[in-house]
Amino acid sequence: MPNKAVSTSIQKTSYFRWNSDLRWRPCYAVLKANILFAFSKQDDPEPPFLILIIEDCFIELCDENKLGKDFTFEIKYKTTGRSYIFAAEDFKTLERWVSLLTITPIDYMLLSKQSFAEQIERAQNSEEGTDSDLDIIDEALMYFKPNIFFREFEIKGPSDRTLIYLTLYITECLRKLQRSPNKISGQKDLAALALSHQLPIPGEADFPLNNMYKAPANKQEEETMRSYLQQMRQELGVRLCELAFPDPSTKPSKWWLSFARKRFMDKGLVSQGVIL
Repeated sequence: MPNKAVSTSIQKTSYFRWNSDLRWRPCYAVLKANILFAFSKQDDPEPPFLILIIEDCFIELCDENKLGKDFTFEIKYKTTGRSYIFAAEDFKTLERWVSLLTITPIDYMLLSKQSFAEQIERAQNSEEGTDSDLDIIDEALMYFKPNIFFREFEIKGPSDRTLIYLTLYITECLRKLQRSPNKISGQKDLAALALSHQLPIPGEADFPLNNMYKAPANKQEEETMRSYLQQMRQELGVRLCELAFPDPSTKPSKWWLSFARKRFMDKGLVSQGVIL
């Protein structure tokens, strides 16, 4: 999926509140590079009332019942502990914001190291892709049902390792969807799952197939891997819901849920008994 979080201005009307403030206020948020500007209204001549640099932070979905508002997410800074809560207009907007804010720090860091010519080439390459291209996420979903029965899987290249990871993650998604009464609930459940800190990455002790993967060499590589795996999980969740909910008002299709208890290569992305 082409990412243009850095090269374009993403502008959305949203609602905002401080973590310590019980009031909500409308805002018009603009994301430029890795900086989020919040204005009181669209085309506001006044300066933004809030400016956030999107780094050293993580994004989480909020407890909507506790906040009393739908489609909420939180930007929480690791060092200071300060947090900012936003409410999107709808689920699609929430999904878009969470995806963009998640990948922005890594994408901006990579872009800032490129020359101007490299930036242009990167933008042109991203525009050449078409929605009809079968990417690794489509492949993982297409071949999930036959692949889930494999106890061994031959690795011929890096894409096979990605396919293995996504296949393991689809199983976790299906386990989560067993409790989803309808499509909108399933979308929220998988959006939250994609952001879970309990999902291990290669190199961590709990990752089930460390012998097949190269661990990150340093903290920067670890953050880059974590960010892009999260981006893939988010996109996979979106596409899986389109397949698993032929009727948006009812539970997921039994033809998908019947695979929730299967274990690809007799492995799970998290230990048995762990509930995500």
